[in-house]
Order: sequence, then structure tokens, then C-alpha cells
Amino acid sequence: MPTLKTVLSQVKDSLVSSAESQSLLSLSFHPVSPAVDVAFSWGDFYQNFALGGLQDCNFFKNEIATFVKNPLTGVYESINIKDQVKLNYYNQYKSYAEIYLSKN
Repeated sequence: MPTLKTVLSQVKDSLVSSAESQSLLSLSFHPVSPAVDVAFSWGDFYQNFALGGLQDCNFFKNEIATFVKNPLTGVYESINIKDQVKLNYYNQYKSYAEIYLSKN
């Protein structure tokens, strides 16, 4: 994880324009409740982006949640949630990564 976070920080400017970076920095997250604002953090972004694809690893299942694919919808759903705040962060950062990085 530390190596991937370092690599992501080094290539960030080639993946995200300065305007997109400013837009991301203006975001607020609500990992605990809708009443609690937490500012976007590149460190948290790199951490949660690096977690992408690790949902089947024991670490992810033991620390965050287990994901299973709903056979009717084909959508992955979280079950056996270990830490709701970490799951909320993961889902929110993942959503923004998909929006901002899918164009590149």
C-alpha cells in the first residue's frame, strides 16, 4: 500500500488536471453522518484507490467489509461490515475516482 500510494502521488498530475484537482479539494465527505463534514484528502484518496481490487483479500474483509455480487442485479453489495466509516470512505472515494479518472 505505501508503495502504491507513493506511485499514485507521483503520477497524479498526469491523471488529474489542475482544475479537476481543485474541484476534488473542494469536496466534503460524510463518512460518519450527514452532519459531519470531512475535507477531501489526497492521502485518503490514494489509500482508498489502492484498496480497489482488494475486496477479496482477507485484510479488506477483516478490516472493512465483504462484498458479494448480487446474482439478480450483477451489482456488488457489502455484507458483514466490519467498519462502517472505512466502508463509507472507500465507497465515496471510489465514486470520485471513477468520475475523475474514467476520462483519462
